[in-house]
Parts: sequence; C-alpha cells; structure tokens
Amino acid sequence: MNTLEYLELVTGGTLMFILIYVPLSFYAKNLYQEAIAGKPRNEEGNSRFELKGAGKKPFCLYLENVVFFKADDNYVDISIIAEGIKIVPVRITISSLEKQLYHLPQFIRVHRSFMVNLNYFKRIDNKKSFLYLTVNQEDYKIPISKKYQKQTLNLLNHMH
Repeated sequence: MNTLEYLELVTGGTLMFILIYVPLSFYAKNLYQEAIAGKPRNEEGNSRFELKGAGKKPFCLYLENVVFFKADDNYVDISIIAEGIKIVPVRITISSLEKQLYHLPQFIRVHRSFMVNLNYFKRIDNKKSFLYLTVNQEDYKIPISKKYQKQTLNLLNHMH
C-alpha cells in the first residue's frame, strides 16, 4: 500500500465517521435525554409536557401546539392548535405556569393575564400595546401591559 492509497483510506474513513457516526450519536444522545426526562413524542415529533396544577393529576400537552395562555382567576385557558384553535381550561394560576415554563424562551409573559408562544409571533402594533400571533392565516390580538412592554420588546428585537 503506497502513501496515496493510505491517504484515500484514512480520508474515506474520516469522512464516513463525520457523515454517519457524529449525527447518529447526537440523535441517540437526544433520544436518551428525552427518555430520562420522560418526554415522549407524538407522530409529528413534538415533545409532551406535564403541567402540575391544582388538580390531582398533571395535565399533559404538546407545547409546540400551544399558541397562548390566558388567565381566568385560578384557571388558565390554554389555546391549542387542534383543527383550528381549541380552548382548554386548566386549574392552575398563570404565575405557577410561568414558573414551570421559565426555561423555555419561546414562552413569555406579556400581560398579567397572558403568556404567549413566540413561535406564532407575527407583528406588534404601532403603539406597541398589542402583539399579533398568527395561526392558519388567523390573527390573535394579545395585549401587552406597560409592566411587560420593555421586556417583550427587547426579546422581540433579539429574535428578528
């Protein structure tokens, strides 16, 4: 085996390692971490999240399908994409919900009664007092309170 054949063999092996083994190892690591975290996925690949509210059993939902949360006293109405928008009331306060979702940057509090999923963000109005979320070509107008306005605008500016 001469030097050229040896280099072709080494280069081919390295290339195969990079193209096959590395992506597979990242995929396996991701699956393993999800298995440990107990977050099974649905057919679309969305991970399940368990909300721990005031009820006896945790409420499970796929966060990728959540458009926004709206507080209603000790309940939160969850707007979920399911053949249009479906509203699901859950016994939990919005502040408790915010604490459970603090590690997910796509969910932000924009009002004392609203948390939104920024993945559905479309635009903000001229006076910066309303946020528009879009689902299936339908806009949802969400108020932004003065308390959360600066934080919301900073996040939106960093996104776009």
